[in-house]
Amino acid sequence: MSSFLTNNDYLIISRLLKFFSTSYGANARLKLIQTLDNSMSICTSISSRIQHQLKCRHLISRLLSAAIQKQTSIYHDGGLYFSIIFCSFLIQCRELSMNAAKQNLFFQCCLNFIDEMNIPKETITFNSIHQLLAIVRAVICKPLAYNNADLLREKLCLLSVKSFLENITMINSSTQQLILTIQGLSIHESTLFNGLLYQILTSKSYLYCQPIETLTFNTIDKRYFGTVTEIKEIKIEKKTFLQFFNENRPFHTLLLCANTEQALLELKESITTSHRTLTNILLTKQGFYGGGCSESMQIHLLKNQMNQLSARYLSKIFQNIIRAQYDHDYLVDRVHGHLWYLLENDQISKTCACELYSISDQCGIEWRKLFFYLDDEQQEDKMSDNDQIFIRNLCPKYLDNVHMRTNALRTAIETAINLHLTSICL
Repeated sequence: MSSFLTNNDYLIISRLLKFFSTSYGANARLKLIQTLDNSMSICTSISSRIQHQLKCRHLISRLLSAAIQKQTSIYHDGGLYFSIIFCSFLIQCRELSMNAAKQNLFFQCCLNFIDEMNIPKETITFNSIHQLLAIVRAVICKPLAYNNADLLREKLCLLSVKSFLENITMINSSTQQLILTIQGLSIHESTLFNGLLYQILTSKSYLYCQPIETLTFNTIDKRYFGTVTEIKEIKIEKKTFLQFFNENRPFHTLLLCANTEQALLELKESITTSHRTLTNILLTKQGFYGGGCSESMQIHLLKNQMNQLSARYLSKIFQNIIRAQYDHDYLVDRVHGHLWYLLENDQISKTCACELYSISDQCGIEWRKLFFYLDDEQQEDKMSDNDQIFIRNLCPKYLDNVHMRTNALRTAIETAINLHLTSICL
């Protein structure tokens, strides 16, 4: 993996580690470095650079705050948009790191951009599991994991729970409140948090827990639904287990481990598995189905200046895609991978959710655009990237080409690599 890293990558990773270290206590840097990679040379290099100050800490904080707020209030699974913005920031930060003037200008543009989106400015502190879970969901993109979304989300939820339990500290021997997330449970109104979370009180801190067995929640089988009624701690052959019960039966069993070294190794393995799963999904055609509108958002963000106009346009795209996925019936275009509203009488909307593609009755013109000339002297006019924003509504099909889709896939793979290298999944 060291071949993927440049000196600028080391610097960015070290700054990110230093930023996230405040959430994990005194030994945070060591833990994150140990779980980053198997190569000791990388660990040593990052450790030597960890003293660099993170100049853009307030920017990262506000982006994380926006992801949490949108995740827990409006968008539910809208972390894809945070991932796009944040990973674009990583890529552009690396490209501009050699030019101090451009770097300062870029940071200011980012701040202006998120100001237009009304992102709160408070600093994020990771002091509860629902915040950790929000970060995990914000980084791993649901639309890119169609076939394995439930399995991947379940693994990442358990990873978040493990990370939180590992860092629980008791205050004056009082009870410590755990907030765990089990998707699909019908819970009492008094313990409901944004429709997903329930609260549990325990009198003992647990250093680490490893998932032994989990049941796939079936929306038809009601045996796995209900309020959590009991938590039992049992010991079998000097091993401690934690079981969660609902009205009928236990539905979750965790093995509690006090071995820090083993905990770090298994945590690293979990992250590696999650990264491999995400990468494999991105390499398949399923990664494009339904995610095309999100790709066009990413292309739009990377190829246009972050001014007030683009902020309003991007905000409109967000609303359209969320509306298509949650408030309306929609169809997935298997050719372009975009979302289309399903209207009355089985008619589809005139444009897709991101407004990149539109329905046209001018079939002759559309077919001529796709015609391959054998005569080298007869060529279609080329259009520059700067003109794309202006011809988007007039000639949307011009943007449908192999080059653009290849860039989208490459960006997605780079996103997965950046997420893994920076250990944001923690």
